[in-house]
Amino acid sequence: MVVIRFLALVAGTGQAFTFLVALAFAWNPVVASPFGAPGNDLGGAARASVVLAQATPSEGATVTTTTTTHGGWTVSCREAGEMPQKTCSAEFRAVSKQNNNATVLIWLLGRDAKGKLLAEFVTPGDVLIKPGVSVVIGEGGKPSNAEFVSCSTKQGCRASMEVTPKLARDLKQATKVTVGLTLINGQVMQVAMEVTGIDKALADLDA
Repeated sequence: MVVIRFLALVAGTGQAFTFLVALAFAWNPVVASPFGAPGNDLGGAARASVVLAQATPSEGATVTTTTTTHGGWTVSCREAGEMPQKTCSAEFRAVSKQNNNATVLIWLLGRDAKGKLLAEFVTPGDVLIKPGVSVVIGEGGKPSNAEFVSCSTKQGCRASMEVTPKLARDLKQATKVTVGLTLINGQVMQVAMEVTGIDKALADLDA
């Protein structure tokens, strides 16, 4: 289950209030229609991710790809070359079943070329670059921040952050994560996700 909330500031008070609460969304790890379709779908935006260090195999090399599902997470692994090196990425999609399965947020986990574990969030394009994307584990946890690194009218915006060992441990124990971002009209969008299976997805990335 994914719940989307929008917050706005009460004029003259500086306090936020919820004016649209608990629009129910369900996760589904399927590819939706291209960005720009009704609902500003982000379906085609994930695979060119900057967080993934997928080496380009030499011409004629055998490539083996495997896909595993853990709850709402889909882990894709690839091996290629004479001395195969396994590279994996994990993906979680928040989609609106009430809006033709339009993808509203994509969360990616993977390693860069130096082996550093990173998290990347693909969001709609109509966002404020500052303050970036906030990530809160559980209820009332201390937020971590992902900075936007690129934006595209066709593929949305991307925010990236390092997953430290402590953050990885916390995520492995998490059942709920809330991702927040600010739209250009000042509304704060909060996506509360049940992330069952993230512990197994992270374990696959370490295998």
